[in-house]
Amino acid sequence: MTATLEPSAGIGRRRRRTLPWYAFGLANLAVVVVLSLVSWYLVADPEWSASGIYPQPLTAWMFWTIIAFVWAAFTFELSPFARLGQPWKGLAVAVVTGGLGALITWLLAAGWGSVDASFDGARAEGAGFILGSLIVLYSFVVYVISAVNCGHWPWTRSGLQQPWLGAASFGALVIPVVVLYLVFAVPSMATWAPPDAALLDPYTQIGFFYCVVVSAILTGAVLENWPWRLAGSPGRTALAALVGNLVVGWVLYEALVGVTHLVLGSANVAALGETLPMFGAQVGVCWVFWMVMWPNAFGNRPTGGRLGVVLVGRTVITFVLAVLTFALYYYVLAGVVLHEPAAADGATVSGSALVGMDWLIIWALWYVVAGESWGLPRPHAAVEEETS
Repeated sequence: MTATLEPSAGIGRRRRRTLPWYAFGLANLAVVVVLSLVSWYLVADPEWSASGIYPQPLTAWMFWTIIAFVWAAFTFELSPFARLGQPWKGLAVAVVTGGLGALITWLLAAGWGSVDASFDGARAEGAGFILGSLIVLYSFVVYVISAVNCGHWPWTRSGLQQPWLGAASFGALVIPVVVLYLVFAVPSMATWAPPDAALLDPYTQIGFFYCVVVSAILTGAVLENWPWRLAGSPGRTALAALVGNLVVGWVLYEALVGVTHLVLGSANVAALGETLPMFGAQVGVCWVFWMVMWPNAFGNRPTGGRLGVVLVGRTVITFVLAVLTFALYYYVLAGVVLHEPAAADGATVSGSALVGMDWLIIWALWYVVAGESWGLPRPHAAVEEETS
């Protein structure tokens, strides 16, 4: 991979090193993978790390850290960090979001868990951590759709600017998040809930609602809000995105569970048993990783030509990469590289993508999105746009 030089635009003007778009993307991927592996072995690895936090409270921390990043980067559009240059901006976002993730996880498990045993971190199989972090699932749905698909409507109509726009959005959206959490999550896992109170079991909740998030990111980031933008006004676009993502999310849920059958095989599917519905999210998290990397590191290619070809091309590229990553993760990475245990009793595959792939996503968000790929030469197209 060889950096190139931008042609001189004038006498004495310093030439800037640049990279082809694919080399820039691969360089970002390499940095993210290295940062992820080194930190995994030091902090999270179930065999090599002495922390003992795998899989809980590690998973709860990652869920809360990612939603903290969504609040910072999407709801508040990184406005609290706007005056910082790189690498301090990226480092500050990482410290704040990672710190919030740790603080909220601890407050729920050790604080609220002392009041309601349902949230106690000492519950068997990390059930208290799981219940405490399930609210993040519904936060993903609400806050991602609001920012990525709806453009903060209706608060943008008021003329608010950041950080007040983010504060209004954040405060108002707490209400639907809490309602969804109380309706779906709490009855399914609270120690005091009647046995037949749950509308959906936790595995189905995670699988389905995560696929709604996949739909929101796919349509909002990769497809530039197609087809919801066809609805016209901001209000109609918001309504179309809300209803449309629920429908597309259900279709994706069914399809991605089907992908699990194809990739893992009938024997492993049988071993997964009641946890199988959650594998819509397991494939989905691999897709989310590529939907973070593709627009931000690989330039969201293709970018020219007929609109239909461009949108289908991006969808196919990110989906194929997701399925390949899912297969590689379960057959090789989780067990051999990350030392995760078997995915289920009797399974020949290891790990949970909602652990290992979320770890990668966090580093992608910190380095590529917040850190703006600090230290790497810029891609050709970005430099040409800056100097035009």
